[in-house]
Amino acid sequence: AVAMAGADAQSADDLIERVTQFIGQHLYPDSFGVLLLDEAGQILRTHDSYWGPKMTIPVTHSIAGQVVSSGQVFHTPDMTQEKGYFEADHFNVTPRMYAKLCVPLQIGSRIVGIINVESKQRQAFGEADQHLLQTLAQQLSVAIEKVRLFAAERMRATQQRMLAVASGTLLSALNLHDLWAALAAATRDILRAERTAVYLYAEDSGQLLCAFVDGFDPDYIDFFNQHARHMPSSQVLETQEPLIINDVVHHPLYASVIHRIAAEGFQTAALFPLYSPKTKLGVMGVYRDNLSALFVEDDAVAGQTLAHIVTIALQNVQLFAEKHHALMREKRLNEIARILNVERSLPTVLSTVVRAATELVGAEAGALGLIVDEAVMVHYPYNLPERTQLHPLSRGRGLAWYVAETAVSIRLDEYASHPTADPHWIQLGIAAYLGVPVMSNDICLGTLSLFHLVPGRKFATRAQDLAEAIANQAGIAIQNLRLFEEAQQRANVLAVSLARQERLDRLKDVFIQNISHELRTPLGIILGHAELMESGILGELQPAQQDSVKIITRRVNMLTDLVNDLSVLLAAQTQEFRREPIHPKQLINAMMDDFKLQAEANDVHLEAEIESNLPWINGDPTHLRRVFDNLMSNAFKFTPAGGTVTFRVWREGEDVIFEVRDTGVGMPADQLDRIFERFYQVQQKAKKHPGGTGLGLALVKEIVEAHRGYVRVISEEGVGSTFEITLPGIELNIAEDEFIEIP
Repeated sequence: AVAMAGADAQSADDLIERVTQFIGQHLYPDSFGVLLLDEAGQILRTHDSYWGPKMTIPVTHSIAGQVVSSGQVFHTPDMTQEKGYFEADHFNVTPRMYAKLCVPLQIGSRIVGIINVESKQRQAFGEADQHLLQTLAQQLSVAIEKVRLFAAERMRATQQRMLAVASGTLLSALNLHDLWAALAAATRDILRAERTAVYLYAEDSGQLLCAFVDGFDPDYIDFFNQHARHMPSSQVLETQEPLIINDVVHHPLYASVIHRIAAEGFQTAALFPLYSPKTKLGVMGVYRDNLSALFVEDDAVAGQTLAHIVTIALQNVQLFAEKHHALMREKRLNEIARILNVERSLPTVLSTVVRAATELVGAEAGALGLIVDEAVMVHYPYNLPERTQLHPLSRGRGLAWYVAETAVSIRLDEYASHPTADPHWIQLGIAAYLGVPVMSNDICLGTLSLFHLVPGRKFATRAQDLAEAIANQAGIAIQNLRLFEEAQQRANVLAVSLARQERLDRLKDVFIQNISHELRTPLGIILGHAELMESGILGELQPAQQDSVKIITRRVNMLTDLVNDLSVLLAAQTQEFRREPIHPKQLINAMMDDFKLQAEANDVHLEAEIESNLPWINGDPTHLRRVFDNLMSNAFKFTPAGGTVTFRVWREGEDVIFEVRDTGVGMPADQLDRIFERFYQVQQKAKKHPGGTGLGLALVKEIVEAHRGYVRVISEEGVGSTFEITLPGIELNIAEDEFIEIP
């Protein structure tokens, strides 16, 4: 009969109900039926067809539990005589029941339940009844197993079909909204879950965060996020192994949060890792509210398969989202670059940079510190709390200066723990800090600082890379703006200088024209009379007079040449000089007599130190004489009576050095840079000396440089001045006695 019932039964429940009816019809007990063991093997529960009180019996505290543990039949004519019968009121057995016969339902070595019959009559069941129940239990166990295997196979086939359908839906999702909706439907259909949740690993906080729930109270997400480290899902994340909990209330992993879990109402849980070999991804949880609806092995297999599909789908969504975000970031970076390239206002550029960096990185606030004069950092904030006080930071103070001075990015998950953390920033709620240097080539212009104000949030490596990219753009833009501003300032200064120079040039031209015109006539008259005297027409001259006339003639000729040079400067601004070999002694011998006369006339002591074996030089003797005439004339002019003027010439390598030194009034240090400018005259604070045209030293410099030489001056007020001229030497095989006198 049982075998036939097993063949016809559509489910184990149907089969057990038929067996229960059979027992009632043949043994006539007062309480009878089947109790099934839960998946954990800890609890016996009466089947819905049980005739009598419904019972939930722990196997460790009951006679029925002894049958499960031992696998042996329990048969007693009078339960009241059994030890411990009245010690456990929770057995839900009334004292009116006396006779009891309990037979295990056993499949191989596995106990799946018991057949229990009880009677109000003592000695109601005999050996034949026991044999009947044992035979019935054996047949029922086989039939239940067949039905169970058939149902399990059918369920597996159904789950596989559902998984195939769900796989297509899940893998086609392009965003989290569609993915979560498909997952909730899949867990309801495939795993018969009343609730579903997905917990994703947050790299910035290092813990799981609830990303999606279905069937939970709205505040469950916040509760989980606050207690994530104490939830079983965190263990699953670490072990990467699925976890089935078929009695949530009594499971130790829920002990610390059981008050909230009990209020939520789910009784069983199945947690599956979202496994990714390269990174921690998260955990999928499915839950049932009925303690009798336990998760079985097939559910675990289907759940793992579904979790694997969800992992791939989630990674696809993340990759799609990352690609979309990357495109948006690239677009935003291009927009930032465009703004930075066209914007000419530095404050606008700085505000744009800090706002864009804060938004793109996902920070709550930011600030860009710009270094001013290499000593102070001025901050441009974005979205900082209103009570924030930003003062210029002197060099070396705070993390922003540390980043700027080291030119290395710094990322802090816990800002308050850093030794240089600012107490004011801690009070403002700065939780995490990211600082990157704003560079232009090898120069640090400042620091871009980004802040998380939410405790637990962290900056990922990707955020640092993005911030550094923005900071590099900012560095280029800031440097370009500074260069642009400097160029504008230089252009303005240059425009003013050019206008001034044009005015001075016009004055100079007028001056040169006037002086050239005024000097030509008197110089011509002086030269004519000097030549007339030198010719002897006016009478024979004494030797000393002849020397004086010669000096006059030479000087007039030099002045005439000077006027001619002024005219040339005015016309072309350049002078092409003659080039011929000259020995320095030629110049010296021709000039020393003139210098001696000047020294005697000024009551100044003249010293000459001429080194032998000097190299030849290549140049224009007339203009070179003008150089030394100008320098010596100035020395005599500004050296008081009794002073000394020294003329030295020596060889230094291949060069010839000419030095004119005096013990005169000297020149102010702040005017030395301008003394070689045309028409510039030194402003003396002390005794006023006769002025000149302001061309003497300018001509000295231009003539020397035209001969590929250079001039150096040292001067101190009240001590004197030293002019040193360096001219390149040349090697010629000409003896000194072959000199040609320079007139």
